Amino acid sequence: MKFIQILFPFLLASSLPADQPKEIIKEQPLDIGIERIRFFDGSDLKGKLLKLDQRKTLFWKHESSYDPIGFNFKAIESLLLDRVSKEGKDKYPKHLLRIQLVNGDKLRCDFKSLNKEKLLLKTGISSEVAIPVTDLVKMEFLPETHEILFDSSEGLSDWKSSNRKSWNAEEGSMVSVFSGSTGTILPKKDALEVEFEAQWERSFYLALRFFSDSDGASYGNTGYHLSFSNNRLNLQANKRTKGRISRETIGSTMVSEITSSKKARFTIYAHRKRKEFIIRVNDREVARWKDPSEDFYPDGNGILFINQGGNSYMKLKEVTIAGWEGEFFPLKGKDKESGSKDRFAVFTNGDSTEASTIIGKDDSFSLQTKRGTFDVPLNRMRSLNFAGKMREEKNGTTSEQVFLKRSLGRLSFDLHSIKDE
Repeated sequence: MKFIQILFPFLLASSLPADQPKEIIKEQPLDIGIERIRFFDGSDLKGKLLKLDQRKTLFWKHESSYDPIGFNFKAIESLLLDRVSKEGKDKYPKHLLRIQLVNGDKLRCDFKSLNKEKLLLKTGISSEVAIPVTDLVKMEFLPETHEILFDSSEGLSDWKSSNRKSWNAEEGSMVSVFSGSTGTILPKKDALEVEFEAQWERSFYLALRFFSDSDGASYGNTGYHLSFSNNRLNLQANKRTKGRISRETIGSTMVSEITSSKKARFTIYAHRKRKEFIIRVNDREVARWKDPSEDFYPDGNGILFINQGGNSYMKLKEVTIAGWEGEFFPLKGKDKESGSKDRFAVFTNGDSTEASTIIGKDDSFSLQTKRGTFDVPLNRMRSLNFAGKMREEKNGTTSEQVFLKRSLGRLSFDLHSIKDE
């Protein structure tokens, strides 16, 4: 499968199902940076993408060539584009619905309607997208104040590092080959959500520091320190008490997924006011801890990624940091019964129920359950789980995969052509 990392938002309508509308949102003038193509033989070339025609010839502009260079698209492993709207990222909507599909695709979008057969969405890549219900794994409704604070496609130019060898940005990922930290000051939020996929070679010694007093140039003194020492997970509170720094362990556990593979997906939630943490590995909740102390309130806004493994290679792909204000925090509700074909709804207060039918439009849902049918406002919904299960894509289903900027999603598709931006 080829990977096309789109470093500009809302552009590729060809990622939509063939029978869906393909109205492209007109883009503002773009600033084009240095783009790159990588071939299956390991070589790569900088320059600028011109177009991909229907014969699957990719035309490339290189500064040393007077004329465009044509390449066979089958020889290209990945294509990294770097195009940013001159209007700036603040012109785009937040998209407060997050969906996950059975093939691993995910998308941030806005809800329009749901019936027995399909989910209808509003997105930035097309005026309307219809998704078959059979392809859905989960719909998650995000709080109103939820916003993306950082994703790794933006690079690390505004981040500080403890040493120049420790961390670098590489084709939309954060890569470390040497001990050290990198970090930044985030806008002040009550809660943070950090997501990434990690790959490593020898050992996995990664730490994250939340609500830190450091801007990344040093490890800092105060904050919550979450560390992975291979399969050992540990959460520590670094506190300043009467001028002294104390370190208290809040929780520790073993994570089996980390020993069986050299890669894993991580989602970490941290709430400043609740002083509570949730850690998920490969979509399984492995820890949920709360700091019981009443004498410590973390007021720093720094976040750090720390390689604690010496010269151990580590890559963090699709790093996303989101934040929001208020008390919202994922609750641990009743799990869906194994083998159930019903849909499963979770509400904002933590209650949950199975439902044989769920339909919705605009700002309300109707749920048919064993106890009857009742209506629920959209702002009371937290998530909907479907019967679909994550699966590995088989060869021949799709040829390409696109990663959208600002954590808008990852989509599988067949690419026919690229033209006129």
